[in-house]
Amino acid sequence: MPIKNPRSRGAIALRLLAAGALIVGALAILPQRSRSSSPPSDSYYMVIYSAEEGQISERAHCFATFARVSRADDAPSPWIELHHINWFSVRGHRCGWTYNLVDADGKPTRPEPGANRTTREALELVLGHHRRVTRWGPYEIKRELYDRALRQIDLLEGRVPGKKVLYKSLDLGYRNRPGSPVLNCIHAVSDIVCEPTPLRTWTAYGDPAALMVVQHLRPWIKRPAVEPPGLWPAIWEEIWRDAPKRLADTIARAELGPEPVLKSNASTLASAGGAESTGGTP
Repeated sequence: MPIKNPRSRGAIALRLLAAGALIVGALAILPQRSRSSSPPSDSYYMVIYSAEEGQISERAHCFATFARVSRADDAPSPWIELHHINWFSVRGHRCGWTYNLVDADGKPTRPEPGANRTTREALELVLGHHRRVTRWGPYEIKRELYDRALRQIDLLEGRVPGKKVLYKSLDLGYRNRPGSPVLNCIHAVSDIVCEPTPLRTWTAYGDPAALMVVQHLRPWIKRPAVEPPGLWPAIWEEIWRDAPKRLADTIARAELGPEPVLKSNASTLASAGGAESTGGTP
């Protein structure tokens, strides 16, 4: 008959008690961590912009910002990730204008290389030329539209195999060319959604064209009449991160409706467009 070792049995009991204490302590800590480090919740937003200089269509531009906003209960401020559609010809990004039917040399305009750049670059260009800029949004949008916008950006920036997008201000008849579609700045934004049919803006430009884009995308806007408090200043700050900041109140705000309704004094914005600030209105 085997002889039991009481010292060994006592050691095992002590080890079991110690392990149990560790487990209880861990369980006591876990609920506190879950309360203080809740997972962030994401929401998605869109801002559509138009820029105008009088009635000169060659000086008009349309561009967009798409924002992913992550909020956590224990974070002092939301985390914002921005993506941009600022589609223009390469030369347009340099000089600030383009041509419609006839080029500078008198020849008919042809599709030309384009480039997609940031919202900051678009604002620096149009405000530097003292153009009036209007924004629609930020509007909260469905995740599907945000994902579609990212795919459109991939297309414009050449990350879709077999596709190379070109630019033409009047893209009628060129838009759906196999392998090398041609888009102007307006359709580069509106073609995020092509169902049931792509938006056709014809000869519209500036505010009316941008409004057509917003109306086209309206089924994916959650609450078009509501601008979340503090979100536009936060997006504006992120647009100008690590760069001299323009004044946010040089941008007129419009509402969805039959016609753009400007919420600020648009007639004074052209003269204010060149102002820069590292502070002031956010």
